[in-house]
Amino acid sequence: MPMLEARSLSKAYDGIIALNDGSLSCDAGQVCGLLGANGSGKSTFSKIVSGLVFPGSGEILLEGCPVEFKSNVHARKHGIAMVHQNLSLVPELTVWENITLGHESVSPAGFFQKSKAIDSAREAVERLCPGLDLYSKVGTLSPANRQLVEVAKAVCQKPRLMIMDEPTAALELAQVETLFQLIGEWKQAGMAIIFISHRLWEVTRICDFVVVFRDGNTVGTLDFRKGEADDGRILSLITGKTNSRSIYYQKETPVWPQAMLEVSGLSVGKIRNFSLTLRKGEVVGVGGLQGQGQEQEELLLALSGLFPSVGSVAIEGKPVRLSHPREAIREGIMLVPGDRHKEGLFLKHDVFSNLVYPKFSQKSHRRRVPFALFFRECADIIRSLSINPPNREKPVRFLSGGNQQKVVVGKWVNLHPRVLLLSDPAKGVDIEAKFEL
Repeated sequence: MPMLEARSLSKAYDGIIALNDGSLSCDAGQVCGLLGANGSGKSTFSKIVSGLVFPGSGEILLEGCPVEFKSNVHARKHGIAMVHQNLSLVPELTVWENITLGHESVSPAGFFQKSKAIDSAREAVERLCPGLDLYSKVGTLSPANRQLVEVAKAVCQKPRLMIMDEPTAALELAQVETLFQLIGEWKQAGMAIIFISHRLWEVTRICDFVVVFRDGNTVGTLDFRKGEADDGRILSLITGKTNSRSIYYQKETPVWPQAMLEVSGLSVGKIRNFSLTLRKGEVVGVGGLQGQGQEQEELLLALSGLFPSVGSVAIEGKPVRLSHPREAIREGIMLVPGDRHKEGLFLKHDVFSNLVYPKFSQKSHRRRVPFALFFRECADIIRSLSINPPNREKPVRFLSGGNQQKVVVGKWVNLHPRVLLLSDPAKGVDIEAKFEL
């Protein structure tokens, strides 16, 4: 008997169908991969099963018994925990407070048992992120450590069924390996796991089988235990195209001999004496060992004018001063930040506002805003980046992660950047959307 059986779940928001026919079955001790493009209904399905969203129709059975979750707390009482893609953490609270929030240890007399709560949090963190200070505020942690705290929060609930929505998006490879080892142990202990990822190598490595959603519908299942772990078949189910492998291949683009960006002796934060020459048409990757992601972020923020730095920067041979983001933008240096929710979007505003707001500060638009022109440019960006749904009035918070990322990139398109700084631009983005970007 399956631990979870979800039958024909559906959900619509303001008349737009987010999930039409989502079905999935998973036994105890199994890892089920839930795959699909951005906007295919995976997150909506997960939120329904975890009690965060009420379905429009369909039914959920746990070990054969029908259940209707009235809330996330109700689902947790039935042993369901979720690791959220958009982290459910409170930055102002400490690590241990976040991990135990919502399921605090209480004595028979009704008193909060702080020491027991801290011990519970320590046990959850010990394997995932050894050495992490339980008393650190979550807002001060690196993205990878925040992601691990999110996982620990779910583990601390000791669930029977865990839904993991993009749990590895912010992790280093060694941390991914540690998480996979733990997933194997949880599986052996009888936990059922739904694993959502856009990285096919992760899915084929850790999952027993996969269920694929497309346009809100379940379109296929592949059982890896029967030798069906074929990337081509998975891609065809995800995209609906028979030649999906072609999205991996791109035409070579020319690199000009002229230098577009020259950085010499730049020092910021822990970075010392950094130098770089970037030619026109060239893409340069900046990487580092585990734990050095903060330095890479500082470098991009310094080049975008947000962090004060020491050293010289030149654009096409002309020295420039980058003491403020507006100066960097004026020189054509534009940043796509690593945290789109915190640094890249106005989530409560619509797609149009997010795509055109950088233009409002231009001198030529200060007296009279050419809305007709902006509407046309917005439509061009939506079409060129395949933003879905193609509705400029749609609040950005209701878009899928991949489409939100397209908006973050799209706002710079009509400003014609000379240097584009990309911080983890493919985080949470599906395979086809990566190609489109």
